Amino acid sequence: MTETSPRQQAGVAFHWTKLPPRLETLTGVVEDAEELYLRREKPNAHRGIARFAGLKRFWASKVNQDFLDEIAALENLELLHIGSTTATSFAPLARLKNLRRLIVIGGTKVESLEWFHDLPQLEVLFLERFKRVPALSWATGLTKLTAFGFEGGLDNRVTVESLAPLSALSGLRYLFLASTNVVDRRLKPLHALRHLTHLDCALAFPDEEYFALHHALPNLKCEWFDMIDRHGSTKAGMAAFMRRLREK
Repeated sequence: MTETSPRQQAGVAFHWTKLPPRLETLTGVVEDAEELYLRREKPNAHRGIARFAGLKRFWASKVNQDFLDEIAALENLELLHIGSTTATSFAPLARLKNLRRLIVIGGTKVESLEWFHDLPQLEVLFLERFKRVPALSWATGLTKLTAFGFEGGLDNRVTVESLAPLSALSGLRYLFLASTNVVDRRLKPLHALRHLTHLDCALAFPDEEYFALHHALPNLKCEWFDMIDRHGSTKAGMAAFMRRLREK
């Protein structure tokens, strides 16, 4: 049996072996297809994607601006995963009023996300490497979100001013902030999220912030809570971890 991770439970990650076959061309795709996985290896491989008006689930890779603009015409999309993108503006996606799950990897050139105000129906949102977006204020209207991620990648971090805007997301159950620096180093805005059950975040907050959050949300799972429970502090926990590494 395949184990399901918290990210898969949240809807921001997938069992990739269970996805549709990855294609590099639209040749042979039936016009009434409801799901598709397309990797744009040739410059114009995406051209004509708009004719597949029945698509509900789309995994798209190597997405440039032209490709993204065509995706925005797929008005029946409910799930969209964009991997490896060079697009500079995602505003055209505001047209996708049926969209419920959006995962974007690689938004390094994007400077504004204010257009999210036009997608209040989103339930799952995960954004990775949006390093030019320094604040989360654009997310306050996404009150139907049950899962939210705003992360850096393995090679670099992203930085946001504060988590304060997230306090408006009262239905949030999963929150992913790995490789994310928070300038004010406060977790207190999360105290308001009474339904939050899972938090992934960088070890980038004072222990007092973890203590207070654990007290406010005793059912919340976070690896740093476990470390503090076992070792008394994150500093002692990291020291124990390093000792184990040296002993191997």
